[in-house]
Amino acid sequence: MALIKCPECGKEISDTAKSCPNCGYEKGKAEQNNSSDQSLNRSAIIKLIIVVAIFFIAICCYVFYQETRCNAHGCNETAISNSKYCEKHTCTNDGCYNYKEAWSTVCDTCYEIDMENLKNDDTIDKMEEELREKYGDDIFSDEMHMPTCSMSGCDEEGTGTYGGKWYCSKHLYEMKGYGDTIAN
Repeated sequence: MALIKCPECGKEISDTAKSCPNCGYEKGKAEQNNSSDQSLNRSAIIKLIIVVAIFFIAICCYVFYQETRCNAHGCNETAISNSKYCEKHTCTNDGCYNYKEAWSTVCDTCYEIDMENLKNDDTIDKMEEELREKYGDDIFSDEMHMPTCSMSGCDEEGTGTYGGKWYCSKHLYEMKGYGDTIAN
């Protein structure tokens, strides 16, 4: 038989005694309380780990959701692959995934490149030359003149055609049968 100190009062008691004769401390109840405290601690730790895991999963889902949304202001469409923008806000040039306005077809960078290429391309000059040959040099003047009315004695500007000839609005109206007489 060995002597041990009572955990409650600190006096020496027998290791086989069920309780302390000085303070009444019961050895079995203390071990039970200690094991139930450990069980509560384990349960609290497991609950804490579960809460932290759920919080972490929620953050990951939110970040992933944000990464798959279009970055254009006010747009909530899904972004296309390789781009931060949806189809409506991604440049249509092959290999370019830059932002473009919804009403445009290309981004600002590609537009600048296209305009520079057009300046260096002689296709526009050829088209302009063909139009000048067909319609005359005045086609590119600042003022566009409509032909005059085909009715004799009328020098009003023609507003439409009837029978292949230009007429002013008054005579065109009469030619189509809406007026009483046709002026000569």
